[in-house]
Amino acid sequence: MTLRVNLAHLQPTTNSDIDRVEVVLGPGSALYGPNAANGVIHYLTQSPIDDPGTSLSVAGGLRQQGAASKSVLTPIGTVDVSQASTTESAFHIEGRHAYASTDGRFGIKVSGQYFNGGDYNFIDEAEVVQQALAGACLQAIGAAGDLGLQNGACLNFAGDLDTPTTLDSPEGIAVQTRVGNVAAGRIPTGRESPLLERYAFDVRTDFRPSEDVNIILSGGRTTALSSTDLTGVGGGQVKDWDLTYGQARATYKGTFGQVFFNKNSNDETYLLRSGRPLIDRSSLFVGQLQHAVNLGAGQNLIVGFDYLHTEPQSEGTINGQHEDDDSIDEVGGYAQYERPLSDMFDLVLAARVDKHSRLEDAVFSPRAAVVYKPDEANSFRLTFNRAFSTPTTLNFFLDLSNQTLPIFGPFSYDIRVQGGTEGGLSFMRDDNNVPMHMSPFNPLLGGSPRTFLPTTTEQVWAEAAAVIAAGDAGAGALLGLIGTPTSAEVPVVAALLDPETGGFGAPILDLTSITGQPRLSQTTWQTLEAGYKGLVGERWLVALNGYWTRVNDFVSALQPISPNVFLPAQAAQAYLQAQFTPLVGIAFASQAEADATAAAIAGQMGQIPLGSIVPSTAGGTTDAPIIFTYRNLGDFDFYGGDLAITYLATDHWELSGTVSLVSDETFDSGTEDVPLNAPGFKGSFSARYRNSDSGVTAGVRGRFIDEFPVASGVYAGTVDAYSVFDVNFGIEIPGMDGVRAQLDVQNVLDNDYSSFPGTPSLGRFSMLRLLWTH
Repeated sequence: MTLRVNLAHLQPTTNSDIDRVEVVLGPGSALYGPNAANGVIHYLTQSPIDDPGTSLSVAGGLRQQGAASKSVLTPIGTVDVSQASTTESAFHIEGRHAYASTDGRFGIKVSGQYFNGGDYNFIDEAEVVQQALAGACLQAIGAAGDLGLQNGACLNFAGDLDTPTTLDSPEGIAVQTRVGNVAAGRIPTGRESPLLERYAFDVRTDFRPSEDVNIILSGGRTTALSSTDLTGVGGGQVKDWDLTYGQARATYKGTFGQVFFNKNSNDETYLLRSGRPLIDRSSLFVGQLQHAVNLGAGQNLIVGFDYLHTEPQSEGTINGQHEDDDSIDEVGGYAQYERPLSDMFDLVLAARVDKHSRLEDAVFSPRAAVVYKPDEANSFRLTFNRAFSTPTTLNFFLDLSNQTLPIFGPFSYDIRVQGGTEGGLSFMRDDNNVPMHMSPFNPLLGGSPRTFLPTTTEQVWAEAAAVIAAGDAGAGALLGLIGTPTSAEVPVVAALLDPETGGFGAPILDLTSITGQPRLSQTTWQTLEAGYKGLVGERWLVALNGYWTRVNDFVSALQPISPNVFLPAQAAQAYLQAQFTPLVGIAFASQAEADATAAAIAGQMGQIPLGSIVPSTAGGTTDAPIIFTYRNLGDFDFYGGDLAITYLATDHWELSGTVSLVSDETFDSGTEDVPLNAPGFKGSFSARYRNSDSGVTAGVRGRFIDEFPVASGVYAGTVDAYSVFDVNFGIEIPGMDGVRAQLDVQNVLDNDYSSFPGTPSLGRFSMLRLLWTH
């Protein structure tokens, strides 16, 4: 997609049109450019000239899911969200028709597909809480006829808006839209399950005017009518999301060039936790040119040039204040040289330089490989690769109000996710180098919650006193009788919000130590790899690979950068006791009453986050924000290995197995632990049967995934270990030329498992397909 979000169900290519899939493992920036640090998957479709004809596939299936018993505590009570076991249907149809001229110089192909099915159910506790508040807001609207200033349920969705007073005000309409989206939740099929529905079509034309010239024009469109996808701030309900692409490529002898264009078109998608709409009309343009030269004596040289232009367009719903200055240009050039060192040794050298318009320095990506081939059936390789991943447009320019954090009454914080921008994030500071803050309670002092205030005891005490007076006029009157403490008597401390627990971390005593966020830089991956691939004996195929990788400047998931400011309860209590003692016999009947009052007031003061220290470029316009952003973490390294073995038991039977090991599942980056978000151990085995004479194919596959920790945006936890077994069977139907039946059953034993936090528990999925080719 245009903003580097990979969603497989938005690919327009049909399965029947795929010619082959090429997978390049490991860092690949030297040839493939930026963001190829973890490998490249290349889908190649069939040429209508080489593969003319017609094919049609029609499939129907069932997905099964076990029961779930669960209740969620919400602000308006406990909600039972238990679900019975369910079985939902799925339907898929795809077709391809290709025509080729008799002289082999022209061909045209049209393909398309449609899918509809009941998705697996998932209970997101945060969504349930928000849905309960949305229901309470709708009830209040129905009862009062307007939103009301004191309606906490409705104000929960006001977040970055001015306080709505009437239904027909712009703010009132925006709140109703958000509330309606949250109340609707995940789009159902009319039964119990959310809907997954999409269609796609693709057109390709080939021209071959001579043996040396090949021109290909293609284009297509995918429409996701409904799906639920994960984002860094929770689930997103996709509605009528269009992805359109166009591509033109040509080859002349050793020269290859192409341009392609991707564009999103959507204005109905929304976030499930907040109901905020997401509009995406972003586009991506890419131009590439490559030339290969044979230098003789087995030597080859490839040189190339790439240009990428990313143009985000979200009408402020994703990139907020950065909407008019968020485009990215990337330019790169590369060269690869190959030559034989002897009859058995080959040398490959490559280098690439890329310049990113939002990064300060150009990036150099070298590659070196030595390949040893003792014979045609076996090869050994030793390679070094340096690759990189640039920060995404979201890492740079995201500016989105995620949710409202209510304090009490009409006071709340705007939990805001924000990119690091190309210049980084810095705090506004006073003459003593103390970062300034915003306070949601400043309106009680006659100011705005968006005003930068000095983070001093005098200012924060005034905010605390105003809060106490707003809730208890008597306590406020007592505070009016005493003076303001000094910083030595009641210091201001700060603490970061912990998104996992909802509490706050360890107090920061030295406020001058609070630093901003430096500008983001690219993440580099340096990998040393040794591998073997070959035929052992006559029936054993073996692929063995070992690697060591060093990662520099890994970009984190969204993390809080805005500490909240507090007055320590113990220090406040000691000060109040000292101030209240002279008032015994005047405002208090006894010392015990004075001490108890001091303890009660100080306890309230110590629990309230009175302000937030925010960057000078904090987004939003109304509430005081708490900013979450991305940052470069430290450096870490890991190593691992992969083994794949295939045994050709007979001409019809094939047995295979794989094992993958990684040294660590969590890495110490120097500043914090970083989960790999993947298992340290996984393995598989399979047995396949093929008989071309009878047209029968069959197979069974087993997969084992060890447990592993995950931290990705709002999704964190541990994925439990699981095993899954799949079976398939296919046969060419006798008497029906070109017709084949194929049955695929995933998770045949119906073992409930979840592959990632935020995803549903998966059960058995069965699909019976009829394929006709002519």
